[in-house]
Amino acid sequence: SVLGLQIIARAKRQGIKLSPKQLFEKQTIGQLAS
Repeated sequence: SVLGLQIIARAKRQGIKLSPKQLFEKQTIGQLAS
C-alpha cells in the first residue's frame, strides 16, 4: 500500500532497515520492534 511505502521511506531516513515483507508480516510497531 502507499502508506506502507511511506512508512518504509520514513524508517529508511531514520536509519532503520525495513523491507515491505517485514511490514506486511508484522502488522504493528511492537511486532516490528521485536
